[in-house]
Amino acid sequence: VLDAFERRGYPVERNRRYTGDGGLDGKVFRDGHWIGVQCKRYKGAIQSAHVDQFASDIQRMGLSEGYFVHTGRTPSGVRRRQGKVTILSGAELIDFLSTS
Repeated sequence: VLDAFERRGYPVERNRRYTGDGGLDGKVFRDGHWIGVQCKRYKGAIQSAHVDQFASDIQRMGLSEGYFVHTGRTPSGVRRRQGKVTILSGAELIDFLSTS
Protein backbone atom coordinates (compact mmCIF):
# COMPACT_ATOMS: atom_id res chain seq x y z
CA VAL A 1 0.00 0.00 0.00
CA LEU A 2 2.82 2.40 0.86
CA ASP A 3 4.50 1.50 -2.45
CA ALA A 4 1.26 2.42 -4.25
CA PHE A 5 1.29 5.87 -2.62
CA GLU A 6 4.94 6.30 -3.66
CA ARG A 7 4.15 5.31 -7.25
CA ARG A 8 1.56 8.09 -7.23
CA GLY A 9 4.28 10.56 -6.23
CA TYR A 10 3.59 10.94 -2.50
CA PRO A 11 6.46 10.94 0.00
CA VAL A 12 6.20 8.01 2.42
CA GLU A 13 7.68 7.22 5.83
CA ARG A 14 7.67 3.53 6.76
CA ASN A 15 7.47 2.06 10.22
CA ARG A 16 10.38 -0.27 11.01
CA ARG A 17 8.02 -3.00 12.27
CA TYR A 18 4.82 -4.14 10.57
CA THR A 19 3.61 -7.06 12.68
CA GLY A 20 2.35 -6.65 16.22
CA ASP A 21 3.69 -3.10 16.42
CA GLY A 22 0.50 -1.66 17.90
CA GLY A 23 0.83 1.43 15.77
CA LEU A 24 1.02 2.74 12.25
CA ASP A 25 2.55 0.94 9.29
CA GLY A 26 3.65 4.27 7.90
CA LYS A 27 2.72 7.80 6.91
CA VAL A 28 1.98 9.51 3.60
CA PHE A 29 2.57 13.21 2.95
CA ARG A 30 -0.49 14.44 1.10
CA ASP A 31 -2.24 17.82 0.82
CA GLY A 32 0.44 19.52 2.92
CA HIS A 33 0.38 17.19 5.94
CA TRP A 34 1.23 13.67 7.09
CA ILE A 35 -1.52 11.03 7.08
CA GLY A 36 -1.21 7.79 9.07
CA VAL A 37 -1.59 4.41 7.35
CA GLN A 38 -2.47 1.09 8.95
CA CYS A 39 -3.03 -2.11 6.98
CA LYS A 40 -4.78 -5.18 8.36
CA ARG A 41 -5.66 -8.55 6.91
CA TYR A 42 -9.08 -9.90 7.84
CA LYS A 43 -11.00 -12.98 6.74
CA GLY A 44 -14.36 -11.63 7.90
CA ALA A 45 -15.72 -8.30 9.02
CA ILE A 46 -13.39 -5.76 10.56
CA GLN A 47 -13.75 -4.92 14.22
CA SER A 48 -14.86 -1.41 15.13
CA ALA A 49 -12.46 -1.51 18.09
CA HIS A 50 -9.52 -1.71 15.66
CA VAL A 51 -10.73 1.38 13.78
CA ASP A 52 -11.30 3.20 17.08
CA GLN A 53 -7.79 2.28 18.24
CA PHE A 54 -6.33 3.51 14.96
CA ALA A 55 -8.20 6.82 15.37
CA SER A 56 -6.70 7.13 18.86
CA ASP A 57 -3.22 6.26 17.54
CA ILE A 58 -3.27 8.93 14.86
CA GLN A 59 -4.47 11.53 17.35
CA ARG A 60 -1.77 10.50 19.86
CA MET A 61 0.86 10.88 17.12
CA GLY A 62 -0.34 14.39 16.29
CA LEU A 63 -1.89 13.44 12.95
CA SER A 64 -5.24 14.79 11.84
CA GLU A 65 -6.31 11.83 9.68
CA GLY A 66 -5.46 8.33 8.54
CA TYR A 67 -6.09 5.49 6.11
CA PHE A 68 -7.30 2.20 7.61
CA VAL A 69 -6.64 -0.33 4.85
CA HIS A 70 -8.02 -3.85 5.16
CA THR A 71 -8.95 -7.02 3.27
CA GLY A 72 -12.20 -7.87 5.08
CA ARG A 73 -15.76 -6.62 5.04
CA THR A 74 -16.66 -3.21 6.48
CA PRO A 75 -19.91 -3.20 8.49
CA SER A 76 -22.05 -0.11 7.82
CA GLY A 77 -21.80 0.93 11.49
CA VAL A 78 -18.02 1.15 11.19
CA ARG A 79 -18.25 3.32 8.08
CA ARG A 80 -20.56 5.76 9.87
CA ARG A 81 -18.18 6.02 12.86
CA GLN A 82 -14.98 6.62 10.94
CA GLY A 83 -14.61 10.42 11.41
CA LYS A 84 -11.08 11.36 10.30
CA VAL A 85 -10.33 7.76 9.29
CA THR A 86 -10.68 6.86 5.63
CA ILE A 87 -11.38 3.16 5.16
CA LEU A 88 -9.82 1.67 2.04
CA SER A 89 -10.94 -1.86 1.18
CA GLY A 90 -12.67 -4.06 -1.37
CA ALA A 91 -13.00 -2.73 -4.90
CA GLU A 92 -11.58 0.67 -3.86
CA LEU A 93 -8.43 -1.03 -2.56
CA ILE A 94 -8.06 -3.13 -5.70
CA ASP A 95 -8.49 -0.04 -7.90
CA PHE A 96 -6.01 1.92 -5.79
CA LEU A 97 -3.38 -0.81 -6.02
CA SER A 98 -3.88 -1.54 -9.70
CA THR A 99 -3.94 2.05 -11.00
CA SER A 100 -0.88 3.30 -9.21
